[in-house]
Amino acid sequence: ESLHHIHKQFYNHDAQWIIIAVGESELDFRFSVLQPTTGYRHFHGGISKFKQATGRCH
Repeated sequence: ESLHHIHKQFYNHDAQWIIIAVGESELDFRFSVLQPTTGYRHFHGGISKFKQATGRCH
């Protein structure tokens, strides 16, 4: 239950706020140029077009 609320807080508030603040294309560009790291997901297409976000893939 608390994990759900933390997730909703991040995606519905924080992520949407930063998309409005810097713009979709700038945010997507910044995610696309991050150095890929082993064990972590690399979002080479950005995050602004996500319809739904889930937890870590196992």
